[in-house]
Amino acid sequence: ESEDYSHPFFKLLLSLWPGDWRAQLAKMNAAIEHDNFGLQGNRHTKACTEDEWWKWVGILVFAAKADKGGISKLYDKKEQILEELPKIDLSKVMPKYRADQLMKYFPSAFHGENGSDPWNPVRALIDGFNNNRAKKVAASFRTVLDETMSSWSPTTTKFGGLPFLSFILRKPTPLGTEFKTKAC
Repeated sequence: ESEDYSHPFFKLLLSLWPGDWRAQLAKMNAAIEHDNFGLQGNRHTKACTEDEWWKWVGILVFAAKADKGGISKLYDKKEQILEELPKIDLSKVMPKYRADQLMKYFPSAFHGENGSDPWNPVRALIDGFNNNRAKKVAASFRTVLDETMSSWSPTTTKFGGLPFLSFILRKPTPLGTEFKTKAC
């Protein structure tokens, strides 16, 4: 890596990020601070720094590619994560205890403000994505309507507590969230 490397992929990620990542980081840190209130001694969770935020996002992206069934499994030093890569020690990027802490608080970064909205847990993510896309993607006057299915495998309850979970038999993975999409 040379000193003049301009990090083009990170600039692209920043440009396409769904919403204001600094505001999302602040919401996550507010949730951490809320949980820390009244705790004694060393039981406090440290606020997330900007550097940790992006390392965490990198770990999430890597976890999606690795498809091993969760962040914790990425820290198993005995298992090769991807064929293309030798064994990886993610603890050099972020200790597992810290990854577990951030996993707990990361969703709070994307909560909306309307508790009665069934999409509230991801409202800021959706609105940020839609607003960013409206600003940065030049759409053609010709569009095609379609639908997209995002599969979902609940781990704690039968439906994962999601009001927008659908079962659509004609889909390759029938359980998930269906999105109406417009392509240009």
